[in-house]
Amino acid sequence: MMADRRSLDRPAGAGLASALVEAGVEVLLADFRGHGASGPRWEEGGRWGYEELVERDLPALVEAATRQAAGRPLWIAGHSLGGHVALAAVATGRCPAPAGMLLFAVNMWHRPHEPRRWRWALKLGAMAFMFGVAWIFGRFPARRLRVGPQDEDLRYVADLWRYVRTGRWASAAGEDYLAACTKLGAWPRLSILGAGDRLYAHPAGAARFAEAVGAEVVIEGLETGLSFEPGHMGLVTDPRAAPAWARAIAWMRARTPGAPDELG
Repeated sequence: MMADRRSLDRPAGAGLASALVEAGVEVLLADFRGHGASGPRWEEGGRWGYEELVERDLPALVEAATRQAAGRPLWIAGHSLGGHVALAAVATGRCPAPAGMLLFAVNMWHRPHEPRRWRWALKLGAMAFMFGVAWIFGRFPARRLRVGPQDEDLRYVADLWRYVRTGRWASAAGEDYLAACTKLGAWPRLSILGAGDRLYAHPAGAARFAEAVGAEVVIEGLETGLSFEPGHMGLVTDPRAAPAWARAIAWMRARTPGAPDELG
C-alpha cells in the first residue's frame, strides 16, 4: 500500500529480493494495478478497490509466475498489503495454492486481535483520517503527504475502512476472507514480524492475526540476534534485517520438495 515493487529490493541489489536470488531462488517482482509500472495510476484515470487485487491481480500474477516456474515449486512472498491479498486470493480459491507463503509485516486490523484499547483507538483514528482525506480528494494523496510514492484510490481506502469499522475482512458480497483462511490446513505459511513495528503490524496484534489465519509466527529483533528492532518498512528495506531474511529463506527451503536449486 502506497508503495511499489522497488520496496522489496531496497537498496537495489542488496535488498530482500536480491537475498532470495543469491540463495538460488528465481524472483519475479510485481506491481499491483495503479502502482509502479502497472498503470494506469490514479492521476491517469486508474480506479480500483481491494477486491480487484484479490480477484484479478493476484491470480494473474500467480498464473504468470506458474508459467515462468515451469513445474518448479512456486512460493509467494508478500509484504503488508501483498501478503493479506495473497492470503485472501488463495484461501477463496481464486488461484491455486503455491508451495507456501512468506508473510512480512502482514496484518489486518480487527478489534479482537488488538489487546490494547488505546492502540485500537489510534488505529480507528488513523483509518478514519485516511478515509476522510480520500473522500475529499477522491484518493489518498500519499505523495503529497510524503508517506509513500503511490496514491491510493478512494474505493480501495473505503474497502479498508469498511473492514476496520465492521470488524469483518470480507468482500462487499459477504465472502469472508478470514474464515476461508482457517480452512487452509497445514499448508506452509510463515508470518515474519518486526519487533519495532509500532502500528501497522504491531507484533501484539499481528501475531494474533497470523495465528487466526494459521501461520507460524516469528518476531524479528534484538531477541533474535538482529542489531535493531525493525519497523514496518525496515523489515524488508533495511540491510540489517538480512539475517531475518536468511532465516525465512531457510524455513522456506526446508519445506520445499526437491533440490535447493529447484525453487521458483
